[in-house]
Amino acid sequence: MVSRSWLPLLTLLALAACSREPSTPAAPPAGRPAAAPTDLLAVVPKDAGKAWAADAHTREQIGAMAAAVQAAAGDASQQATQALGKKLQEIAGKLMAGCTMGGAAHEALHEYLGVLLPRLTAMTGPDAAAAQQARGEVAAVLGRFGEYFQ
Repeated sequence: MVSRSWLPLLTLLALAACSREPSTPAAPPAGRPAAAPTDLLAVVPKDAGKAWAADAHTREQIGAMAAAVQAAAGDASQQATQALGKKLQEIAGKLMAGCTMGGAAHEALHEYLGVLLPRLTAMTGPDAAAAQQARGEVAAVLGRFGEYFQ
């Protein structure tokens, strides 16, 4: 079994094994505010206005993440938030390890994960306020998966 201290590193290695890292969204035009972290429309493209086709493995792992968030909703303590963040990182590692998507849908998934993954790491950090904020953002991002992938 892998030590939990290695999970963030394994997550990064899994991302690196994929075709490319999620990109950073471009700065908004002058005079427009930056998108909220959970405003996926700012970074995740759609397939001609429709949701991308996701493979069964991806849908299962995102579903497992959403279920874990829902199951932990009754305990907002820092300890529970950190434990949830670690569990979500494990599931994200499985998602990336079993990824079979390709092409533009795969690229869109990278953009989605580029929004999600840093927040999983923030959930496990020592800053309680940042962890709680990230927890809320993770729930919102997972809740919008169906808008971008089917």
